[in-house]
Amino acid sequence: MTTTRPAWAYTLPAALLLMAPFDILASLAMDIYLPVVPAMPGILNTTPA
Repeated sequence: MTTTRPAWAYTLPAALLLMAPFDILASLAMDIYLPVVPAMPGILNTTPA
């Protein structure tokens, strides 16, 4: 007889530790990207839409 495991076998603290780095990286990427947005038309030699 086989035993069935739940689809997600991790506890809540373990799940938070697994997901936290991705959340931090996404926040950091937005912090780096957003300040350059106003300068993008000039950098790309286009006009603002």
